[in-house]
This record gives sequence, C-alpha cells and structure tokens, in this order.
Amino acid sequence: MWFKCEDRLPPKDGIYMTVERGFMHSHLYRIAAYKENLGKVIGLEEHRGESGFYDSDPEWGSFVVKPLAWKYIERYRG
Repeated sequence: MWFKCEDRLPPKDGIYMTVERGFMHSHLYRIAAYKENLGKVIGLEEHRGESGFYDSDPEWGSFVVKPLAWKYIERYRG
C-alpha cells in the first residue's frame, strides 16, 4: 500500500520504496532512506531537525529526496 507524503511520513528511520515526479508525466521509483533528523546524515548537516528522505551517490554525496509517496518494502520469503 502506498502512502502519500503529504498525508503521512514513515513512523521510524529506515529504508522505503518511494515514487517521485519525473519528466513529461513519468514517475521515478527509488529505494530511499528516511531519517527523523536529516542533520545526522553526513553532508546534510544544514537540515538539522528536519525529517525526510535522502539518498546518496558516490559522485554527488548525500542529497534530500522529495517523493510524492512511499511504501514499506516487504521481505522476500521464498
């Protein structure tokens, strides 16, 4: 089940599936981390006290992600 970010954020820090608005009516799906205090993430100190999603890239470092919605990632039980 997807949850709109404007309605509800995750209850705790963790890794979630997110969807962002892309180009020309497309959507971008991303596995992103959620942190209740983004200021504790290396490279995001200016966001101290803010909660939100972030991702990181070896070239760009950590950056804030602004998804439209998120969902829990279910564990594979094969």
